[in-house]
Amino acid sequence: MFKAILPAAAVMLVTAGCGDPEAEHEAVLHSEAAAPEEAEADADKTIVKQAADQQEFEASWDHFGLRGDSPSIQWEEASVLFLTSFGSSSCPPVIQDMMVDDQTLSFDYLAYDEECTTDLQANTIVLQVDHTKMEEVETVLFQGEETAVDEP
Repeated sequence: MFKAILPAAAVMLVTAGCGDPEAEHEAVLHSEAAAPEEAEADADKTIVKQAADQQEFEASWDHFGLRGDSPSIQWEEASVLFLTSFGSSSCPPVIQDMMVDDQTLSFDYLAYDEECTTDLQANTIVLQVDHTKMEEVETVLFQGEETAVDEP
């Protein structure tokens, strides 16, 4: 039960905003054990896809195999990133903070206090990022892998 609460708690941490006006447009929107079909062939590769409008967002939501309805986005202020990586099913990546430095978007993650299983499972995180920050970003450093942003 504790593991089920961790991702939800991390979403609340990132979405809290801490009083920063830009932070209200930065949030983890969704995290799920899912990936696009082509990702299964290359489990070592991180996938980063950017969506800049509702049509692209909904198409990517479906392409990445995410369940449920996609949330609505204020596209004037935000862009959305889909990040897929493979790792332990017992310790999925939980983003606590995001930073832009030298045109690279990087993250701080929740540190797990327990040992993680050695299985390999896909996990997709959907992030809402302030539009002005995304204008600067050329690469994303996610789970130790630097990946070029797939422009919308």
